[in-house]
Amino acid sequence: MEHHTPPPRGQAPSGDIASKLAEVVGRDRRVLQFAFSGGALESLLHDQGCVLTVVEPSEPDAIRAEEWAEKVLDIDLADPGGAWRFPEGEWDVVLLPDVVERLKDPGSVLRKARDLLAEGGCVVISVPNVAHASVRLSLLRGQFDCGEIGVVEEGPARYFTRSSITDLVQGCGYVVDIVDSVERALSRDE
Repeated sequence: MEHHTPPPRGQAPSGDIASKLAEVVGRDRRVLQFAFSGGALESLLHDQGCVLTVVEPSEPDAIRAEEWAEKVLDIDLADPGGAWRFPEGEWDVVLLPDVVERLKDPGSVLRKARDLLAEGGCVVISVPNVAHASVRLSLLRGQFDCGEIGVVEEGPARYFTRSSITDLVQGCGYVVDIVDSVERALSRDE
């Protein structure tokens, strides 16, 4: 299997979140993805020749993930005592697209992910930024509706800023190579 090198350290890819994540992951990689992300990212990874295993406890999402994934596993990462039935050292990339903020103990998951990586592997994370301008403006107006704010999705267990997610990742023993954002224009209503 040919391995693609992700963008050089500190150089962020361009585009929407799915495109950015797919570019960082690279081509022809063995990817363990925690949670199905709707299909756009999975489609890009599939088209890049990645072998994708998706961890998804939701049956409807697991069924949808089967279109792109070689394997779909029913494991709930939100359960800190949940069974980790993953082969160690097998994955080039452990991918957590908008997952970390939903976990009760994200540090534990990130530390366990290290054992899953093959030599030279990496963890790729995306999180909504609670310090995004749209969130700040809503707060200034005395509003904070997680379901209506595009950057913050329903159900997070915690919120992150660029600084706090970097601190968490570094605290789990990782080196942060790329920190990037997706531009989102503010509407007149925000």
